[in-house]
Amino acid sequence: MGLRLIYGKSGSGKSTYCITKMKEALQDPNKQAVLLVPEQFTLQAEKRLISLFGTGGLLKNEVLSFKRMAHRVFSDVGGITYPHINSAGKSIIISRVIEEEKKKLDFFAPILEHKGFVSKIASLITEFKRYNITPQKLKRHSVGVDFSQKLEALACIYDGFQKGIWDSYRDSDDDLTLLSQKLYKTDIFDNAYIWIDEFNGFTPQEYGVISGLLEKAKEVNISLCTDSIDFEDAGGCDVFSPVKNSARTLLKMAKEAGIQIFTSLNLNGEKLPRFKNSEELSILEENYFAYPNQKHSIETEDIDIFTSVNIYSEVENVAKEIIGLCRENGYRYKDIALATRNLDSYEKILRVIFKAYEIPFFIDKKHEVSNHPLIKLISGLFEIITGNWSYEAVFGYLKTRLTNIDEGDLDILENYVLACGIRGSAWTLPGDWRHSTAIFSDMVDVEYTEEFFIKINGLKQAVVKPIMDFCEVAKGKKKPIEICTALYDFLCALGIPEKIEEQIGFLRLEGELAMANEYSQVYGIVMEVLDQIVEVLDDTGMGIERFSKTLGLAFSEYQTASIPPSLDTVMVGSID
Repeated sequence: MGLRLIYGKSGSGKSTYCITKMKEALQDPNKQAVLLVPEQFTLQAEKRLISLFGTGGLLKNEVLSFKRMAHRVFSDVGGITYPHINSAGKSIIISRVIEEEKKKLDFFAPILEHKGFVSKIASLITEFKRYNITPQKLKRHSVGVDFSQKLEALACIYDGFQKGIWDSYRDSDDDLTLLSQKLYKTDIFDNAYIWIDEFNGFTPQEYGVISGLLEKAKEVNISLCTDSIDFEDAGGCDVFSPVKNSARTLLKMAKEAGIQIFTSLNLNGEKLPRFKNSEELSILEENYFAYPNQKHSIETEDIDIFTSVNIYSEVENVAKEIIGLCRENGYRYKDIALATRNLDSYEKILRVIFKAYEIPFFIDKKHEVSNHPLIKLISGLFEIITGNWSYEAVFGYLKTRLTNIDEGDLDILENYVLACGIRGSAWTLPGDWRHSTAIFSDMVDVEYTEEFFIKINGLKQAVVKPIMDFCEVAKGKKKPIEICTALYDFLCALGIPEKIEEQIGFLRLEGELAMANEYSQVYGIVMEVLDQIVEVLDDTGMGIERFSKTLGLAFSEYQTASIPPSLDTVMVGSID
């Protein structure tokens, strides 16, 4: 059992060193090697390992994240069968707790109904769990402080949430706490050689897991991105201060547990491997955070600064540079990445210009599902019912293009409704529309005939019938399962599953693979949300208005993501 710190600045070769040492360790067939990296690095690390080992897969070694490690341990010693609640279910439970405990939450009374409040509380509970703060700790520390009411209110919500899930579910935020408790019951990592790489720091939950690994493994090697592990504070100005604090905590933890501490390995050299072929990038790396920095007057080839008059000109220059690199210098599109500080400001212009220059690209960005037509259709349904058939709600719902009315007929219907001032109960009263159409006829050159009224009332019926059928089942105080079933029947009556499949096929034919992937995810998300509401809220009675609010909360927690549609594309992402 022992701990070794491997440190060096970015580009010093820490990851390469870890993977090389893993290969050396596995020359002994009795040794087991594990590489522990953040979730988003697992695929990249596996590809590097396979490339280095020259095999078709990973047999005697593993690449794990903390969550994947938890899954491995729970599979071995128990705990894997508990269903995990997702972020939508979490928001639903918090919303229910707030509704039930409203009288105890006076401190938050002015903002309880604000959009985003539940999401903020959910994020706060996640932070509490990462730092091992329990509701009991919050209550203890609320005594005698200026913001005691706030802490008491947070403790009340947090405690209600924990009680709401404990019997039937597990929160994924608790996995690492349970992992640190169950590590001692498994022999999976006994006498293993473990390398921990690509982390900037660790939470108390993660320190607990590392502590357990130190007790089980033969060696734990942890790489840290820092210029040194000299713990003297540089007045808060040292960019590596947080990493040095992590090193201090790790060494202290090992010392207190009686774990052997091996000599730390410093990979910093005069020239870092990553920048060995570029003097100016090496100089920039050395001086970017340095104070005072050194000035160099060398001619630069690897760093360009381009000043443009506007964003359009800026993106167009980038497109020309990319075309030049690929045509004249033999680069592939996959060799090029574009990073921007504010992706939202650039995205639309970038799409237009890159398509004009025929540059294949992939924008690495998640999209809110609330902007998807299917979610807008469902939201529009509830807005129509709760908003008494307002013009905005009705035509927002119809313009999702997921109803059974085509665009031409929709234009005729909208013009007629606007011209005749049709609102509210005029949609739902029995009988046909026979409003005067003199103004309407002048506007759109439509002949005032009986056939016209037959068409208009047919369109009215096509709009009203599915909505009223849903209302008939869902109105009043109903159990969540009754409203969810009615909503599912409503979607089926409109043929939504078939329309989504049809749209996915069309997008694939058009080459819009990322958009097709998004469509394929959204219908599954809707079904998952309905399942979560039924499971989490049990037999809680609720009206349509409260159900609509709960549904909106759940949808706000979802984002769609996609993978690059092909290998040879320019990757576009934000600096963050």
